[in-house]
Amino acid sequence: MIVIKDLRANALGEPLFEKVNIVIRPGEHIAVVGEQEGAVSTFFRILSGEEESDRGTVTTEGERLAYVSPKMYLEGGSALGRLHHTRPTFIIFDATVPGASETVVEEASQFIRGFRGGLLLAALDERLIGAAKVTRVLELHEDSKSVTSYTGTYESFTSEQAIQRTRSLEAYEKQQREKRRLEEWLEVKREEASRDKKAPEKGAVIRAKVKYLKREILDKELPKPSYGGETPETED
Repeated sequence: MIVIKDLRANALGEPLFEKVNIVIRPGEHIAVVGEQEGAVSTFFRILSGEEESDRGTVTTEGERLAYVSPKMYLEGGSALGRLHHTRPTFIIFDATVPGASETVVEEASQFIRGFRGGLLLAALDERLIGAAKVTRVLELHEDSKSVTSYTGTYESFTSEQAIQRTRSLEAYEKQQREKRRLEEWLEVKREEASRDKKAPEKGAVIRAKVKYLKREILDKELPKPSYGGETPETED
């Protein structure tokens, strides 16, 4: 068992993640995902003892840990094979590095399929995650710096994420359409008020609409969804 309590790590004075509290049970196969560059690798190095955290503790109870770094992963099957001599019960496997050959991916996949202990895996190539047959996914959030645990397969996680992305984009675009509609309305009414003798009355209406725009749209404006550096395009 691995027990993580109140874990925090910084990079250049800014948090990568904080207040992480997780219990990893013996034999679990877990995938770790996150968009922030370096956050997942830092998380793995701390868990494996390669790096110190800024706060919090990592306790291993009855586990013999082995750490597969990105460099070790790229060295292929012979490097992975040497792990068997240490008889680990839990492997922290960081495959978040581009440029792996087909041979390396296949050797790593075979190694993962044959390992009978616990596994914490992060990989750019989803074939490795498929080989791991994960039952839980940990997501490191770039915005909140927190970690969320999802119980279920990686496939169910990605399906749910796709649904959430679609909903977030739809909500954002709906709000942006309403914002544009109100701003265009205000522009027209201000132009009318500048030429109309009833400007005081129209001015009150305009001020009320400006307050509504600020209160209901601007103060509650949703962030523009961004996934992997791109925002999906949809039609208005």
